[in-house]
Amino acid sequence: LYQFLFIYVCRDNTEVCHPWTGECECKAGWNSKDCSRQCPILTYGKGCHGICSCKNNAQCSPVDGSCICPPGFRGKDCSEECGLGTFGEDCTQKCNCKNGATCSSETGQCFCAPGWEGQYCDRPCSEEKYGIHCNEKCNCKNGAACNPQNGSCTCSPGFTGELCEKRCEFGYFGQNCQQECQCNIDNSDGCDPVTGKCICKKSWKGVKCETLCAIGKFGPNCDHDCICKNNSSCDPETGACVCSRGWQGENCDQPCEKGYYGLGCKEVCPVTSDNITCDHVTGEYVCQAGYIGLTCENPCPARTFGKDCKQNCNCRNGADCHHVTGKCHCLPGWMGEICSIPCPQGRFGVNCSQHCKCFNNGTCRGNDGVCRCKPGYTGTQCNESKTSVVYIKKH
Repeated sequence: LYQFLFIYVCRDNTEVCHPWTGECECKAGWNSKDCSRQCPILTYGKGCHGICSCKNNAQCSPVDGSCICPPGFRGKDCSEECGLGTFGEDCTQKCNCKNGATCSSETGQCFCAPGWEGQYCDRPCSEEKYGIHCNEKCNCKNGAACNPQNGSCTCSPGFTGELCEKRCEFGYFGQNCQQECQCNIDNSDGCDPVTGKCICKKSWKGVKCETLCAIGKFGPNCDHDCICKNNSSCDPETGACVCSRGWQGENCDQPCEKGYYGLGCKEVCPVTSDNITCDHVTGEYVCQAGYIGLTCENPCPARTFGKDCKQNCNCRNGADCHHVTGKCHCLPGWMGEICSIPCPQGRFGVNCSQHCKCFNNGTCRGNDGVCRCKPGYTGTQCNESKTSVVYIKKH
């Protein structure tokens, strides 16, 4: 007859080794004959009899059942999603998404509203594009600006129509062709549809084609000197000033009031959000570095920056840069001046600011913190052992 003797080799996680039978009595959080295995997933405590109540794939402590929340969740059982504008571990990080974009509660990644792109959704669609993901093609004509959200057209002076495909009718000019030419009808061939400048017939001169005298002269014999400034002309009989574009006053020495431009200072500058105004003569805007558009309303398109958006970002690994300074905004998982350095081990996320939660020498992905486990371990945090039960059998 064979006599079997079972000798259990109790591991460090043993609370008591029975002196007669040699059986191992495991500490809370451990089980198996030799106490070498952690409690199975979703269980905890002495004998692994407790049932975990953690939500949203949170890790449950095999010892006491407390929940270790994944990025994007918080609360005792990890059932509470990060509030609006926050993300990451314990929801302590703030989203930087702009222009109505939403933010991933886990990684902080921005999901842009129609018309916007870039890491933080702070760039309008590139030229000729609009809509969700900037996938739609604009149809605006004649240098018109295309609304990046819905594709509607804002016409350049001298054009009108839904797509800005029509030139102003004779006798009209300017933004949306709303201004009437102010030229002497008999002495002119209308006005320039863009600027409103009168096109004088042969021999006629002056801002409104009102005189045969040389510029700066008036009177029956054109022998009196005008006192009008800024290339303005004067009435051929009275000498009263006829101001050139962008000027007003008795002697045409005063620029148009803020917000107005053009002939007679009757044209209205397009409204802007930051209280800048247009050139009092041409109606054009001189954009500051980092901005473009008819009214300088849009920051540079993605991956460009600086004056007139003519400089290209020098950022690596898919990163964008600040539209004014060119400073790189690294994608999750990267750091450094040009985003060329991967996160150091143990860190992940935006600016490598989040801590990995991988156990047993597991490593985590730099962009989202997903754990890669060493052989012998598994689980979302590499804290589940694959080790087989070890015991010795003799006969």
